Amino acid sequence: MTQQRPPNAVRKPSQPFSCHRGIDAGARYYAVDIEMVTIEGPEDLPARRAMVSVGVVDERLETLLYGRVAVPRGCKVTDGVFARMQGGLLATWEEGIPASCVSDFLTRHVEEGGVLVGWELHSDLNVLGFEKAASQIRSGEREVLPTERAPIDGGSLSFKTAPGNGSNTSSSSTARSRAVESPDAAAWPWVGRRRMRVVEVTDLFRTMNGLKCTLQEAYAHCFDRMEEGAHNAAADARMTMELFNLWRRAGEPREPLGLPLSFFLVNFHSFKPSRSRQASLGMLRPEGGGAGGLGRGIHGALEKDSGSNTYKLKFRSREGREAYLHCLERKMLAAGLAWEAAPEFVCGKKGARDGYQLSCGSFKMHVLERDR
Repeated sequence: MTQQRPPNAVRKPSQPFSCHRGIDAGARYYAVDIEMVTIEGPEDLPARRAMVSVGVVDERLETLLYGRVAVPRGCKVTDGVFARMQGGLLATWEEGIPASCVSDFLTRHVEEGGVLVGWELHSDLNVLGFEKAASQIRSGEREVLPTERAPIDGGSLSFKTAPGNGSNTSSSSTARSRAVESPDAAAWPWVGRRRMRVVEVTDLFRTMNGLKCTLQEAYAHCFDRMEEGAHNAAADARMTMELFNLWRRAGEPREPLGLPLSFFLVNFHSFKPSRSRQASLGMLRPEGGGAGGLGRGIHGALEKDSGSNTYKLKFRSREGREAYLHCLERKMLAAGLAWEAAPEFVCGKKGARDGYQLSCGSFKMHVLERDR
């Protein structure tokens, strides 16, 4: 087994952690998570993402907001599978609060000096209408982000900017700007400046090779448990805030906390004759899989089907791979097939370990782990 490197050996992100300059005992922190679907319309507007559920949890782990969000009127949901299967939502997409209410809620807390916390936060801010801020987060900015918002449901928007014009056209935001000119604004230096601060939690937790992982993987590793209702927006927001609080308790290190995660691989190869590969895929492909593999959760599989004489599956957990192998063995035995264990061997490739190979008649199966 390869020797694990200490967390301080994890590669730094390309941008410095601006949140280090903004962390203070008096600031309020709000973890945000958005569940989304793909919509089209009205009329000929192109396909895009829209929120259908939101969760906001503060640093005390109190759920401040959790609810359904209605898709814009006249729009058709073309892909809501993940929100239904993983988020547990019913396909009543027209129900819920207007999306602009969520944006107004977060804008108010940002104006009061609050800091938004998220996992892949740029995706959530983009669907909330904060497109400029989302773009800058993707570029590495964390500290001084614009709060201009694009229309998202036709409602009355604060800080609504006309196309091609940087000036503010909202009378309500003008009144708000005047209000923050009062002496009380001195207590919150960020109030009224139309700037937000964020903490991107994927900056704080990385694999030992400096790569990103999923929220569920980081949480399961750090707390040795899984939050009930994971992929529910409120549960995911809570997990995000718990990870952020853990990083603060660790002393707010400037380098990411390293997570010794692995990919658990199953590689099929040497199909004989080669034309038998296509016929074998129906048995080898995970149940519920297809293009992309078996789900997106922590136990799901990622599929790589290059069309050559190989077929590869990549699991995020050992439990997911073992469940797959158990199911595959049952299917092969039921079909009158069996596998023979070849002599176990240690993988020679860098970062790979605990590998062995099985001979399965018309193909071979290579099982191994690889550091991430």
